[in-house]
Amino acid sequence: MAICKHFGYPDLFLTITCNPNWPEFQRFTERERISIADRPDISCRVFHAKLKCLLSDLKEGVFFGPLSAALYNVLTKYMIHGPCGRLRPSSPCMKDGKCSKFYPKRFVDQTSFDEDGYPIYRRRNMGVAVKINDVDIDNRFVVPYNPLLLMKYQAHINLEFCNKSNVIKYLFKYINKDPDRVTATVGETYHVSESSQVVDEIKQYYDCRYLSPSESMWRIFAYDIHHRWPSVQRLTFHLPNQQHVVFDDADITTHVYLRNKDLLTIFTGWMIANRRFLDGRSLTYVEYPGKFVYCSNSREWKPRQRGFSIGRLSFAHPSSGELFYMRMLLNVQ
Repeated sequence: MAICKHFGYPDLFLTITCNPNWPEFQRFTERERISIADRPDISCRVFHAKLKCLLSDLKEGVFFGPLSAALYNVLTKYMIHGPCGRLRPSSPCMKDGKCSKFYPKRFVDQTSFDEDGYPIYRRRNMGVAVKINDVDIDNRFVVPYNPLLLMKYQAHINLEFCNKSNVIKYLFKYINKDPDRVTATVGETYHVSESSQVVDEIKQYYDCRYLSPSESMWRIFAYDIHHRWPSVQRLTFHLPNQQHVVFDDADITTHVYLRNKDLLTIFTGWMIANRRFLDGRSLTYVEYPGKFVYCSNSREWKPRQRGFSIGRLSFAHPSSGELFYMRMLLNVQ
């Protein structure tokens, strides 16, 4: 939310799916004579490398420009939904006789928005079709995409236009959704004559978290589960003489006091920095990390030489009294 407050709400929502037919996988499969599905460690490493390259391209490259040639082949291979609907009622996306993803779309000449604010993309009837599962598929089944990203990464990359601010709610739900779970039981097989034997159902019940091989390897490699850029720095604040002090249970109270009585916090260090640096006086506490960096070793703020960061004030409940009103003041003063 701090990033949205600084830059505004997002314009695009992009997802990428690993492609088991990437050339890197095919070379490994041909050499080792083993399916890539049996080597989740290899697939995770390759996907992680592709993901880092994609993030670099989005930050530094220009991918939302003119159309490129040779697009038809990759589009029909990776960005076609279905077939479903009347063409294929048994499709996994079908629920209650309809596609849960609302395909096929309808042909329209201009992009517009429906009553709920969702985009209706331009889909022209160009008379072009591709045969998938013995069914002719036209432009109504094409998933929104970016041509350059699709051609470079050769994978299913869905790109959607964001027209509503509540996409942030969906983004957090997407990142923090619960893991897959499974309910399992472990028991013995009894004959009919032994049906009177007591069975401990509580002991035999297990509520387990399911980790697929790919997710297991991803966590073993300690890859990021989610990532944000630019970085967000949490800024603490406190009332006079109410800063937090960290100590061990065995520490002597006098020693704790002497060690911390003249120690600057991030908040008091910001006040000291405003006396030294004139450039920072026009910035609020939240804006300060954009121009200055806090050195934890020396406990002081210094002018930033490179990089960028966004500040975010820690939460204060309305019942906290003066601390809550101080947070309101720090956002504007």
